[in-house]
Amino acid sequence: MGLVRFPCSKKIEQRTLKVPRKRAKKLTLINLSKEHSTIMGSLKFYDGSSNKNCMLPLSEKWLIPNFLKLLPRLPPNNYPYLVCSEKKCKKHNKRHVTVCFVVLFAFFLSEIVMKRYRSSCDVLPKMFTFGTIAAVALMGSLGFAQNPQCIPYSFADIAETIHPSVVNISTSQTIGAILNQGNETSRNQQEDSEFFGNTAAPTHRFRRRSLGSGVLIEPEGYIITNNHVIEDADEIRVRLSDNEEFHAQIIGRDVKTDIALIRIQEEHRTFPVARLGNSDAIRVGEWVIAVGNPYGLSHTVTAGIISAKGRVIEGPYDDFLQTDASINPGNSGGPLINITGDVIGINTAIFGKLSGNQFAQGIGFAIPINIVKGVIKDLRQYGRVRRGWVGIVIQEVTLEIAESFNLPGTSGALVTNVVTDGPADLAGIVRGDVILRFNELNIQHSIDLPRIAAENPPGTTCSLLVNRDGEEIIIPLTLGDFPESEHSFLPSTE
Repeated sequence: MGLVRFPCSKKIEQRTLKVPRKRAKKLTLINLSKEHSTIMGSLKFYDGSSNKNCMLPLSEKWLIPNFLKLLPRLPPNNYPYLVCSEKKCKKHNKRHVTVCFVVLFAFFLSEIVMKRYRSSCDVLPKMFTFGTIAAVALMGSLGFAQNPQCIPYSFADIAETIHPSVVNISTSQTIGAILNQGNETSRNQQEDSEFFGNTAAPTHRFRRRSLGSGVLIEPEGYIITNNHVIEDADEIRVRLSDNEEFHAQIIGRDVKTDIALIRIQEEHRTFPVARLGNSDAIRVGEWVIAVGNPYGLSHTVTAGIISAKGRVIEGPYDDFLQTDASINPGNSGGPLINITGDVIGINTAIFGKLSGNQFAQGIGFAIPINIVKGVIKDLRQYGRVRRGWVGIVIQEVTLEIAESFNLPGTSGALVTNVVTDGPADLAGIVRGDVILRFNELNIQHSIDLPRIAAENPPGTTCSLLVNRDGEEIIIPLTLGDFPESEHSFLPSTE
């Protein structure tokens, strides 16, 4: 006798059916119907106890985004699975043995099915083998047994969930004024103004308008967006998913990470918010969704995967997530979402024209949400981010520099200049020093030093291990407050 275990659902309690092993192969999924990237059906089996054919309906929808192609490769938290009710399922002594056997058998069969339908992965076969069905059910019950309230999402479900918290941001800015000239009328107006004692010549002011995106993170109307979306703006307007428009004010902004925090100017009103996730847990290859306002096309949803992590484009504070989800001008400030509907990044930049007529495609960048969390905490409290500052100009230690300075390796940061009266100058650091360690953290690359120092608040006393003329010395240093620049300079941004 073999055990066939079905996951619990809201309408059908988990049950164990005793089926003869010879008849296990005859289990089939019938009454297949496709609705919005999901399928529903029933299981037909032979019940030995009643000696008759039985049919067990699957009342929950199976979530199957590219099912045949993804099943053998994705980690358990990305598998399509059934909704599990809050009622705890009964434990059986032989459960683990049965589960291991069925999962191995199921994966073997699913690989065969996948190869057969690889060329048409978006088209589902009309009949599934028992192994494929069991794998889907078991992955759901095993992967989420500890948290029965986990809810699976298809792309459509994620888009529907995040939609109310994504906003469109439009800004306007006065970029200058010019003197009206070049015709007789303007010259006469200027002469009249001078005759009557009004020396102000007629001018015409220009206003620049731009579009971006943002995501609501608190019911009081706090919104995360990019600094380059709202910097120098005279007016900020926010449009919600239901087309309501509000004025917004800047709470704080950070040039280094290109993050800004704004708030809707509307009292006694609560707004739908997004759930912030954990960007450290995201892995290369996992599905992500970008939502934003590209070219003014509100609430556009695109999908892709995480292509890479820890990308550095320009400065030491860069730590981007790279994705091939389509990001275009206007997406800036919008959320990057994982398969469970959590915001794991803020879309920021794209690679544009490379050289000649070559354009990059499928290369977009997002700021990890774990970095954003720390930034917005300071923005709410201080209006800016307070970072520890050493007060030096540094460069990478190359092989040539290591040989000329008689260094054992290429790790560390070479000091090429010292800011006068800065923290390093006051501590006695000089040009030509090579900083090898900050407190207990080794400096592998020069870019590590400012990033590590910035994680400590100004006023913190630290110790630096320095190589000077071949000798290693320890220098105590009190971090200063990082001076903020006025404008952000991001390459290939909207």
